[in-house]
Amino acid sequence: MLSLPTHISQQCRDCQERNEVTCWVLVDGGTRPDLIGRIIRGSLQEVACPRCSQIHRLELPVLVFRQETSPTLVFSPSRAMNDAENSSRRDQLIRILKTQIETFELRAGPDGKRNAPLGYKWQASWAESIATVGRAELGLYLSQSLEREKLGLIHFRERGDVQRAVDAARSIVETTRSYFGSDDLEYATALNNFGVVLNEAGLFADAASAHREALNIIRSS
Repeated sequence: MLSLPTHISQQCRDCQERNEVTCWVLVDGGTRPDLIGRIIRGSLQEVACPRCSQIHRLELPVLVFRQETSPTLVFSPSRAMNDAENSSRRDQLIRILKTQIETFELRAGPDGKRNAPLGYKWQASWAESIATVGRAELGLYLSQSLEREKLGLIHFRERGDVQRAVDAARSIVETTRSYFGSDDLEYATALNNFGVVLNEAGLFADAASAHREALNIIRSS
């Protein structure tokens, strides 16, 4: 919704073809969790040459917006830029995000109708408490909430807290699906663990039934 790509001219190092490529520089984690997943995997700014399909990993400054998380703003500078250039780009991205939030309800959507309210307004404190995270550490930083969920699941299972274990396992499945998609191994592992937890809860006749119910629950969510 608020995520923003930029378009730059890029020359392929293999075939030497020059093309305009699209690269994400502003990520709204609330509406584009898939882009958070790409950051975690290190592929957010990977682009493919249209001619020879060679993959290029770009490095432009990135601003991540997570409205329900503290800190709300996370900035990752580019190692290809100096401090002044990164600071300028950070401030520019913050201004763009602020303007988007403030004008969102005034803009028409694709169907010509006014956009529904976001449910929140721009807060100056977001920019004041912005976190700066290096590109090499950004994926790990953004995956901390998922890792905490996994540790929570282990804790609840060890304590025999059935309902909280079931809730945590389901949440992990939904998070991994939103980050990585339903074809990803991480998602498949989380879904299998959800079935295991349901089976441990003694709610089904056998493990196969528990795993089928796990899949049904996720498909309906």
